[in-house]
Amino acid sequence: MSPRTKEQVEKIRQVRKATIADAALKLFSEHSYRGTSIAMIANEAGISKGLLYNYFESKEALLYEIMVHGMTSLMVLFDENKDGIISREEMVKMIDTSFDFMMENAVFYRLFFSLLLQPGVYEMIDKLLWEAIAPFQKMILDYYTRQGSPDPMGEFALLLAILDGVGMHYMFRPNEYPIGKVKKIIVERFVKA
Repeated sequence: MSPRTKEQVEKIRQVRKATIADAALKLFSEHSYRGTSIAMIANEAGISKGLLYNYFESKEALLYEIMVHGMTSLMVLFDENKDGIISREEMVKMIDTSFDFMMENAVFYRLFFSLLLQPGVYEMIDKLLWEAIAPFQKMILDYYTRQGSPDPMGEFALLLAILDGVGMHYMFRPNEYPIGKVKKIIVERFVKA
């Protein structure tokens, strides 16, 4: 058997990191960040605890990886033409995409919302999350400025809070929550003509 190429080794490494991150995401969302040990994550991922440390230096680094990956996966879906400017159509699409992403990534959102409620844990990732959404925030602020809003930051903060609130309600009652109706109202109220 010939030795693996650098590309093969890197692909194996990325697959293993993803497996570990998926295991941690599941356990963090089920047991909380503090309630999940490295040993639990290693067991769920089917590897030894020592091997896990070859991929992530700490539980905190693993949480960072999960959160940054989740947020950037969502953010890259906005601004379809990648021009740094969100049009009205892209704003509508952004809201649609946010809802779709929330429904397709329920485990990530359960973790996100649980982190908001874990004293000391959210503070660990707060700066990191704001850095991840900074380009998105700028595009939304620019959008509201172009629309003549007297308070673009207020509009952005309210939209973000509403999307978070909708996400929380949806996570608790996914089958009963009228997500389609709520999405329509949000578009009507937050996407200027």
